[in-house]
Amino acid sequence: MLGARLISLAPSITETLAALGACSQVIAAVGGDGVPHFCPKAAVLVSMDGLWNPEALRGYAPDRVLVWTEGSAQDLQVRLKSTGVKVELFSIEKLQDIPVMTVELAALSGARQRLPALNQLWQQRIEHIRSTYQYVPWMSVFYEVWPSPLMTLKEHHYIAQALALCHLQLLAPHTRLESPTVSWEWVIQKHPERVILPVGLPLQPDWSKADIPVRRVDTSELERPSPQMLDRLEHICQVIRSSW
Repeated sequence: MLGARLISLAPSITETLAALGACSQVIAAVGGDGVPHFCPKAAVLVSMDGLWNPEALRGYAPDRVLVWTEGSAQDLQVRLKSTGVKVELFSIEKLQDIPVMTVELAALSGARQRLPALNQLWQQRIEHIRSTYQYVPWMSVFYEVWPSPLMTLKEHHYIAQALALCHLQLLAPHTRLESPTVSWEWVIQKHPERVILPVGLPLQPDWSKADIPVRRVDTSELERPSPQMLDRLEHICQVIRSSW
């Protein structure tokens, strides 16, 4: 759809469109309040809670509104469709869904020129990370999503699959919930070799009492599924596996 007017309601979608060279077609996108905005000329939409005004979005006269399927955005999908706005839904279950999403966004935007190189680079970097750590012993890690209640990621989350490339095994309960709640006692019993603590979260609980090393890292790019997430993954693999 070369020349299509697009609204992106997910930073990862906007970032992927930017990587494809399709920013000229992004007329509005989420951003502000700490949310990255990858297409500077697009109007900035600051609401991230799903409480969008469908009529206001329709006022931009978009050809498509690109929506992430998780969370309160599901209600938005229904309300947007009721106004006649065409909606495209995106979600990531597996790591390899990311290049699939890239192909879909290239088709929607008509920006296919960079697609072959972008997806080829993705596969090359995946293989580079895998080969770098193929003979390194596995290390168990606990990924803290939120301190109170203590939350982590499900065992087959795409981030868990990404960390597995550098032989980091995510400890998580068996559940379908994206971010399951666990107890301090559960984590202590599992006794991970490292705790991954995203920048911005308080040091709570105090993992030093359990004699578990904590690695505080910026996980924002890792948690934003786009072709660029591999930049952060490589850095996190190095930090988590360091002995200091």
